[in-house]
Amino acid sequence: MEKKKIFVTAMEHDEALVKSVFNKVSSYGFDVNGHFWNYEEQDLTKEIPSVELETSSAWIIIASNKIEEKAMIGLSLTILTLKNFSKTRVPILVIGPSQELPPILQYAEFCDIGNIGAKLAAKTAIKKPWPKEEFRYCAHNQTGVGFWLEIGPAADSWNGVLCGVSTDYGASLDFQAVGDKGMLPERSTLNYPFKDAKLSNNNVEYVANGCKNVLTSNDSYFVRLKGIGTSIIIGEGLADDDSMECYTIKLAV
Repeated sequence: MEKKKIFVTAMEHDEALVKSVFNKVSSYGFDVNGHFWNYEEQDLTKEIPSVELETSSAWIIIASNKIEEKAMIGLSLTILTLKNFSKTRVPILVIGPSQELPPILQYAEFCDIGNIGAKLAAKTAIKKPWPKEEFRYCAHNQTGVGFWLEIGPAADSWNGVLCGVSTDYGASLDFQAVGDKGMLPERSTLNYPFKDAKLSNNNVEYVANGCKNVLTSNDSYFVRLKGIGTSIIIGEGLADDDSMECYTIKLAV
């Protein structure tokens, strides 16, 4: 029987601690691999271990200290990529003291090295689906193509859509498209598209793109993210008076 794979992300460069975690996880019959988070990397999306996590049964994050905000955003964006290729949630175990996490990461469980093996055995034995939400959202992270957000209705349809990113770290959105859900479209026709709209919500400034295409539950809106922000805003159903219902996805605490 093929061993279940576990991927480890170490937020601090503590080789002794990481070695201890690897040895402990391996002793329970798991195949373990991982990396140290690189804080010097300017393009945060290059640190996202989406390819490695595609075949992993669980994700261990080692965080002896409070996770820095930019790194927390990177971990949250990783969850968005996981939602793209996995119908079930990849279990997350955080080795380190308990700390506040953004909503998208709050299903993670804190533990210590002593009980990591038992936790992994339990977590990898049962697959849990992503919770049902009012709309679909995920991300695609492809070398040479960039980091794309994908959003769309979970049911019914939307008459128009908007997606924005907070500008606290200078993020922007460039290309946008509409197509079948689950894959980046090769070509797209946009109805009344708009770009670089300035929005404010709960004292947070956003830059947003959007269009008036009708989206069904089989359609998605795609927009490419350049840089990072602490939150994403999503709007559905653009009315004649340019009003719409909006949702916010926090990527940092």
